[in-house]
Amino acid sequence: MRFSLLLLICLFTLPLAAQNTRATKTTYDKDGFAALSLGIDADHDEVEDKWDDFWDDRYEIDIDKLDKDRNSIAYKAEQVILPLVSTKAIDVYSKVEELSDTESRVYLTFAFSSADVVTERNHPQSYRAAQAILEEFRTYFYTSYFDEQMADVRKDLDDMRDDSTDDSEDAQKARKKIDKYEKKIADMQRKIEDLREEVGDELESAEEKAERARALEGRLRDLETRRARYLRG
Repeated sequence: MRFSLLLLICLFTLPLAAQNTRATKTTYDKDGFAALSLGIDADHDEVEDKWDDFWDDRYEIDIDKLDKDRNSIAYKAEQVILPLVSTKAIDVYSKVEELSDTESRVYLTFAFSSADVVTERNHPQSYRAAQAILEEFRTYFYTSYFDEQMADVRKDLDDMRDDSTDDSEDAQKARKKIDKYEKKIADMQRKIEDLREEVGDELESAEEKAERARALEGRLRDLETRRARYLRG
């Protein structure tokens, strides 16, 4: 069985542990027991998952579901050996209770028998070990909880940066196309202006020619009239 260094640290920092854990009473499968409890600021489903993992990871103990109701789930591990708690086999009762969508409470009870439950008065060393284990879980939970959330945020940030890079590349391509089209438009506008000037010159020339033609036609008619008059005589 693996030895928990963090548990030893907690045992030597009991004033801090006492601030976060508290003595209380609760029921496991309708039986009332003295217990220690610890508040956790998280959804109870997440706390339940981590509570199960905690006992397996740190102490290689499988905690079995004892009973479940709408707001809580209880566990029990029978006759296990936890050297820092006791040299004798002990039953481990625990429960994760939902307080709200963002608050949960964990309960822990050690019992040598139904008539011999660990309390601060009758088994002070085992009681301090229970406090330390709850504090160890507190650190275990929040470390995993925030690491997972930060990993999700980092992934989202990396995805956003990738999208931003893609968007920047697309934007650069779009800007190049826009510049190209704007240059084409400017060239076309210059050509249009040139054509307008050319058409204006040609229109002016055509009007002059038309005026000259009308003048020549008038002169021709005058000559024809005069010719006819002189030739009749």
